Amino acid sequence: WTAYCTECLLTLEEQKEFASDELLVRLLRSRLLAEKICGVPWSGVTEGDHLRKPLATSYLKSLQAQLRVLKSCKLTEPTDQKTLLLQVHITDLAIHEIGFSQGQDLFTGQSNHRFECLCSCLQAIKDWVDVFLSIPPAQYVGFSACIYAMMGRCLIDLWRLSTCEHPEWDHGLVRESLDVWSVFEQTERNFSRVKEAAGLDLGGSQDCDFFTIMASRLRSMKVSWNAVNASTELATPVLDELGEFSMELFDRWNW
Repeated sequence: WTAYCTECLLTLEEQKEFASDELLVRLLRSRLLAEKICGVPWSGVTEGDHLRKPLATSYLKSLQAQLRVLKSCKLTEPTDQKTLLLQVHITDLAIHEIGFSQGQDLFTGQSNHRFECLCSCLQAIKDWVDVFLSIPPAQYVGFSACIYAMMGRCLIDLWRLSTCEHPEWDHGLVRESLDVWSVFEQTERNFSRVKEAAGLDLGGSQDCDFFTIMASRLRSMKVSWNAVNASTELATPVLDELGEFSMELFDRWNW
């Protein structure tokens, strides 16, 4: 991202030629905010333990303030905002992933700050899933690889919340907020319907397509996710499976 890109963004914001320009500006601003997180102290970019604690708190407050401004900006033109909402919710999730940090002194003096960050992660995942599941399967073919990467990130962080061992965290909050089995069921069902809903198989071919394959992978992960409740030894394999699923979503659709 360069100064020229910023100039173009400002021009687009001030001189809208199409109704969709406003949506594009909001998407870009949300995406830019998400990319800022790559440079914050807890991401590993800044070295030196003596810098981590004060900078982490300052950066977090700044990012939260920018996110509030982003959420308060409403589109003036009537348009489908679901794509924008998906980006805003994933940005919210990325900002608060600091709650997963293993640094013991990151929240010194703020005993409930980690808990608040983990709660924000859970809420962001729930909001993202609610929006995603409200989109008709026929529209899945128009999604970019970025949206499928978001989906993989949500599943991985949902797993992390379900297995997080920080003493401040309560696993019961995950079960109370999200019916994970139902989420897998509905997502699998939606993916399996894409081929027919989007008219991708007018000839009645039995060939496996991207969406059918993803539905099968979701079905497998659903079984693995439930099996882990009976054995903590399965935790690492399931996390690996989620990571592979996330990469496969991105790779298969990144064309």
